[in-house]
Amino acid sequence: MTQAAREELGVVFVHGLNSSPDTWKHFLRLIDNDPVLSFVVPKTFRYASRLWSFNPLRRIPDFDDVADSLKGFLETEAADVRDLVLVAHSQGGLIVQLYLARLVAEGRRPELRRIRRIVMFATPNGGSELLLPLRRSWLRKNPQVEQLNPLVRQVNQAQRVVTTQIVHAPLAADRIPIMAYAGEEDGIVVAASAHGPFTDTGVLPGDHFGILRPDSHEHRSSIALKREILAAAAGAPPVERVRTVSAAALGVHTALPSGTSADPAALPLTPYLARGHDAELRQALTPATHGGPSVLAVVTGDSSTGKSRALYEALLELAPDHRMLRPATAEGLRDLVDQERVEAGTVLWLDEAQRVIGSAAGQEAAASLRTLLERRPGVVAVATLWTTPHWNDLTALGVPGDPYGQARALLTAPFVRHLHVPPALTTDERHRWDDLARRSADPRLADALQAAAADGEVVQQVTGGPELLEAYRHGPGMHFTAAEHALLTAALDARRLGHERALPGSQLAQAAEGALTPRQRGADPDWAAQALDALTTGLRADGSRTDIRQTLTALRAERDRSGEQAVFQPADYLDQYARIQRATDLGTDALWEALITCTEAAEDLGRLADSGWRLGLRRQSVRLGCRAVMAGHPTAARRLFRRIHGPLDPDHTGAEWIARHVDITDINGVARLLMAFREAGADQASAVLLERDPVAHADLTHPNATETLLRALRASGAHQAANDLARLLVDRAGITDPKEAAKLIEGSAGWPHLRRAANPADTLRTQRPGAGVRQAVREPTSAEGDPFGRDADGTRSRDWSWNDINIPSD
Repeated sequence: MTQAAREELGVVFVHGLNSSPDTWKHFLRLIDNDPVLSFVVPKTFRYASRLWSFNPLRRIPDFDDVADSLKGFLETEAADVRDLVLVAHSQGGLIVQLYLARLVAEGRRPELRRIRRIVMFATPNGGSELLLPLRRSWLRKNPQVEQLNPLVRQVNQAQRVVTTQIVHAPLAADRIPIMAYAGEEDGIVVAASAHGPFTDTGVLPGDHFGILRPDSHEHRSSIALKREILAAAAGAPPVERVRTVSAAALGVHTALPSGTSADPAALPLTPYLARGHDAELRQALTPATHGGPSVLAVVTGDSSTGKSRALYEALLELAPDHRMLRPATAEGLRDLVDQERVEAGTVLWLDEAQRVIGSAAGQEAAASLRTLLERRPGVVAVATLWTTPHWNDLTALGVPGDPYGQARALLTAPFVRHLHVPPALTTDERHRWDDLARRSADPRLADALQAAAADGEVVQQVTGGPELLEAYRHGPGMHFTAAEHALLTAALDARRLGHERALPGSQLAQAAEGALTPRQRGADPDWAAQALDALTTGLRADGSRTDIRQTLTALRAERDRSGEQAVFQPADYLDQYARIQRATDLGTDALWEALITCTEAAEDLGRLADSGWRLGLRRQSVRLGCRAVMAGHPTAARRLFRRIHGPLDPDHTGAEWIARHVDITDINGVARLLMAFREAGADQASAVLLERDPVAHADLTHPNATETLLRALRASGAHQAANDLARLLVDRAGITDPKEAAKLIEGSAGWPHLRRAANPADTLRTQRPGAGVRQAVREPTSAEGDPFGRDADGTRSRDWSWNDINIPSD
């Protein structure tokens, strides 16, 4: 493609109902006569949009047909330009939104990246008054007219996808700015409808059609379109401001009154009741919003207690015009920091922060963010976490391997302000809530207060969390079908057992299959995909619903990158319930097999192995432990050896397998494994491990780990390897006196002298490993209690040993 072609920008015009491309003639003439817009390549999309047809051989296409036609037009007629701006009038804007939503649903989001901007004029985003009396009679057979009705399901669903996954997509590269203009005198599509759920809006002179008839370059409609075209041509990524990001995009959902079928996007948030933590939050954020020292406000509490809403309200009040960045992954956060995009005057939104800093990759991101907040003023970082387990896990001391060390350092840094949101309202807060309900006349507040009369958990009732839980507890065949309930249970059990990452649909389907009876299994091979779609969108193919109040879905779909297959997470309220109420449930064989064969992340494998052992499912635990070792989990090898030592591994075959597969670069883990082998008399396993030459992989910049390895080598009788390691340390320290060097190498001089020689700057880490922190609770080995455990059905497992299980291959 030539340089000139790359600089061209296609502007595609989409007309409305009972119209044609001729409606754009005024804009086209002005663009053609404007030298500043010489790079624009105008293209007009035509489709059948007449009000009625008397020809029995012709039908009026519905929105799906027109959206498909638009897709074909962009792929063929607009293939000669790389980047596009879509400009639509009236129902043309709905056609564009349906096209966008369908490509997202089909996993073809990358194809949308050529669309730089969308401009809509008088689009009925909230329904239209156009020909409303005639719709009730003979125009009701026109599918396009019918779909202009307010709250049509297809249009509402498309708008929800567009606002949450395109306008406010987690990844900046996936966002497409949408500008929605209304006409000052438009009696067909009023301003509230034209603006709809979009935050970038404006009002232009003219009625429904006059808005498209600029008579000069100075006309406000012409100026507005030119401004959008130039912004798209500049290639500037869309900048989100706190005030322009929708509450739904931040995880703050609009509640519906009980028994209503209204569209959530058409309703405002409930009036907000400020509580004690709100004043503390504003006090914590205010200095940073004025350029003072940066802050990280971490709001913790149970699910659905109002953590995100508290942050949203505070930021709207204190920093409405601050830039907002919303990384969804550890990699996304690290990229923002590394690319210097987190500047003063930026709000960094980390809702459910464990997803960003609660993994191995998250430790690097946490370290980068801590450094940035220490050095750069004026940054407002906010985060939410459940108190249990996420805050407690990420800040705990004494965990073997210290998997969340950098996250703990971030969350306990001096710039952090930790605030807790209580699960229930106090008596005084209930009185104030009741007063707010009366003054606002909002039935949602009154309904929530009445529903929470027994426990005071009023905020949870607003979002419908208890209703969702009750629907789940009713079991299959009630609110959820058998397939939906089985998939949801699999997701909940996987999470409570330790699979913190979102789960692929194939893994959920494998786990759910085992929970279905032969009569519950359907003939459709796509049963799982259809059920997952119903659980994440809230809508089944037959039009019935799985969500609560058309707002709260049981599962949510996520994608780290555009075009990837979706992965799934259960609703937080259900997740928290399952962790408590199902804590001792063993799960099904199918669930464990899916977890063993499909889980990939080392952290998840380690947690699952621990859960299996705790529940007495020892065979499953050992298989997961093997996979955790191969994935490089820092403590999995020692834990696995301790668990199998005894009747499960009488000839130390398992110990030798561990020696061959443990991460040899983890010198602390290798050292402790050597000592465990020596204590157990697993001499052959020690020999296998030493043959892999751990000294060659020793990182001498970590003195505690190096000391542990040196002691382990000498205790295991590997004197030559110990001397080699000591010699490396002597060389690093630059000791030239032969006698002093010999004393250090042979061990007659104390280790602290050698450490100080090798690491003279390391004066803060001279304590023994683990000093000052609590130690992990010792768990039983296979030699204690019943060595063979039990099966998932609760019965005692038959006798088995290491040689009876399926060991992962190299």
